[in-house]
Amino acid sequence: MKAQKVLVAYDGSETSHKALEQAKEIAMKNEQAEINVMIVCQMSFVPDSFAYQQHALECQKSAEKAREYAEDYLKDLKNNKDVIVKTGHASSTIVDFAKNEGVDLIIIGNRGLGGVRRFFLGSVSHHVVQDVECHVLVVKS
Repeated sequence: MKAQKVLVAYDGSETSHKALEQAKEIAMKNEQAEINVMIVCQMSFVPDSFAYQQHALECQKSAEKAREYAEDYLKDLKNNKDVIVKTGHASSTIVDFAKNEGVDLIIIGNRGLGGVRRFFLGSVSHHVVQDVECHVLVVKS
């Protein structure tokens, strides 16, 4: 299968780095492949609370760092590529993007970041695999 539109779920974790590596390998073999890297900040606090504001600031900083890394990592590719930062429920955001944009392949790590810095809460890869119709490559550490 030659994937034309690839979506990489990226949060800066070890397995998401491996997912990004896989996407780059695919792109190097197929200059027609379009690479979309998605970083999702998942907000798990009540809006307008102090904890929410603190988490939002921390999430923005982490997302910006992850975005910069992903853009730099992919800069030498000739392929069309984009790094997208979204706020929402991680698995739903990934699934909705894949369905709306006609994604052929999702590459996702089996584990994301933990603790307060976590972008992907719960078993995001499991939900993505269950909810999309396209191929999913789950990268393990």
